[in-house]
Amino acid sequence: MKKFFYYFNQCRFYYGMTVLVSILLTGAIILASNVLGELTEKLSGFGADGAGRLLILVAGAFLLQELLDAVYQLLKSRIECYTFGNIQKKLLHQILYLSPDHPEMKNSSGLYTLMVRHAEDYTGFLSDTVPNIIFQTIRLVLVLVYIALVDWRSTVVYVAAILVSMTIQFFISRIMEKASYDVKKCEAELNTKMKDALGSHTIIKVWGCFDWIDDYWKSQEALYIKANIRMGLRTLPVSMIGLLCGILPILCLCLAGLWLIPAGLVETGAFMGIFYLCQNILPDQLHYTDLWTEAAKARSSGKWLMDFFGEPVRTVVSREEEDSGDVAIERVWYRYPGNEKWVLTDISLQIEAGKKIALVGASGSGKTTLMKLIAGLLCPQKGKISGKQAVYGDQFPYLFTDTIRRNILYSCDKEDDFFRQVCEDMQLNEFVSGQKEGYETQITENGDTLSGGQRQRIALARALNSRRKILLLDEAFSALDPGLAKRIMKKLVGDYPETTMIFGLHQKELLPFMDEIYLLRDGKLLAHGSYKELCERNMISGEVTG
Repeated sequence: MKKFFYYFNQCRFYYGMTVLVSILLTGAIILASNVLGELTEKLSGFGADGAGRLLILVAGAFLLQELLDAVYQLLKSRIECYTFGNIQKKLLHQILYLSPDHPEMKNSSGLYTLMVRHAEDYTGFLSDTVPNIIFQTIRLVLVLVYIALVDWRSTVVYVAAILVSMTIQFFISRIMEKASYDVKKCEAELNTKMKDALGSHTIIKVWGCFDWIDDYWKSQEALYIKANIRMGLRTLPVSMIGLLCGILPILCLCLAGLWLIPAGLVETGAFMGIFYLCQNILPDQLHYTDLWTEAAKARSSGKWLMDFFGEPVRTVVSREEEDSGDVAIERVWYRYPGNEKWVLTDISLQIEAGKKIALVGASGSGKTTLMKLIAGLLCPQKGKISGKQAVYGDQFPYLFTDTIRRNILYSCDKEDDFFRQVCEDMQLNEFVSGQKEGYETQITENGDTLSGGQRQRIALARALNSRRKILLLDEAFSALDPGLAKRIMKKLVGDYPETTMIFGLHQKELLPFMDEIYLLRDGKLLAHGSYKELCERNMISGEVTG
C-alpha cells in the first residue's frame, strides 16, 4: 500500500472524497427506504393521513440520492483520468530510462502488450472496482448499524447471511488470478509472433514460406485460445455461485420477516423499511463476486506494474558534466546478463573534449558495447564512466514516421543557421533537392524508400543537430561510398572542433582523420596511439579487416 500511494499520491484525496460521498449517498438511501417503509405501512392500513407528506419526502430523498450518485460517478471518472495518465507517464519513463539489456526490453512487442493490458486492467480496478468496494463497504456497515437500531434480530440474520456469502465469494475468486495472468501472457506471445511476421514480410515473400509462418502463428494462437477457455470455464461457475450468494441475504431476511412480524417482534413499517433498504443494495450483492473477481485479476496487473515501476533506471548526469565534453573510463568490466564471459575486461581511457577518436577491432571485439556504455545505454558491472550524456548512433538508424526535416529536428527543435550548416555538411541538400517535396518529404516504414546511405546521412545530421558535446557514431559510415564518407568525415573534423566524437570504424581510409585510435581485441584494450604511430608498429591492418 505504501508503494501504491508513492506512485499514485493523489488517490489519497480521491478515495477520501469517495468515502465522504459514499457516507452521504448511503444516508440518502437509508432516508428514502425508511420513509418508503412508513408509506407502505400507511397505505397497507388504508389510511391516507400524512401520505402526501411522505410522498414528498420519498421524492426528495430519491432526488438527493440521484444527485449524490451523479457526484459519485463524476468522481470515478476523475480517478480514471488521473490513474490512466499516471500509469502511462510512469511506463513511458521506465521505457526511456531502463537499460537496453534489461530482460523486459528483449521482447518489445510482448512488453507493449503486457503494458497495455496491465494498464487497462489496473486503471479499471483503481477507478471502478476500488470506489465500488469503498462505497459498498461503507453502505453495508451503515445499513447494518441502521438495521441493528431498528431490530437486532433482523441484523443477526442478515449479517450471518452476508458473512457466509462474502466468504464463499472471496475464496472462489482466488482461482481467477492465475487464469487472468495466463491469458495476458499468451496474448503477449501472440503479439510477438505478429510483430515477427510483419518485420519479416519481405523474407517471407521471397522464400515463399507462408505455410511455415501460418503454423508458427497457429501454435501460439492455440495456446491463447486454451488459456481463454480455461478462464471462461472458471468464470462460469464463479458467476453462478456469486449469483446465489448475492440473493442469499435477502432470502434469509424474508424468512426472518415471516416469523418476526406475526410474532409482534417488529412493526410492519420498520421491517418494510429494512426490506426496502436491503432490496436497494441487492443488485450490488449480486455483483460482489464480480468485485472480488476483478480485484483478483487486477492483483497480478498491480504487482507487475509496481515491480516494473520499481526497476532501477540509469541516472542522468549533471549539465556541468555533460557540457564538459570529456570522457573518462576507469577500469570498466562488462558482461551481458545471463552470460559468464566478460565482453569488456578492465578498460581504461581518457578522452579530452573536442578529440576525434576511433575504436577499431574485429567483430565481437567489444566496440559497440563500449560505446553503449559511454552513452549510458548499458551499465558496467565494475568500474566507472563519466561524461555519459552523449548521443549514440549506429549503422541502422531508426527514422520516425514524419518529414525529413522533423526527423533531423527531433534532437533539437531549432531551425537556425547551425541546422542549415549541418544539413549541408552531411551532404543532404544534394539528395533532398531531388525529392518532390524537399525536406517536407514524408518518411514511412523507417525510411524503407531511402537508401542505406541516405538514412545514415539523415541520422548523422540529427546527431549533430542535437548540439551535444559528445557524439558516439558506431559504423555510421558503413553504407556510404568511400569518397562521400571522406568528405563527410573531413567536415566533422574541421567544422566541429568543440564536439568530442568517438567512432566505431572498419574503413581504414577514415583512420587518418582521427586524433587517436584505440585497438580492441576480445574485450581488451590492445594498444592506442595516432594513426601514424600505429602504422609504424604494424598494428592497423589486421585489426581493421579482422
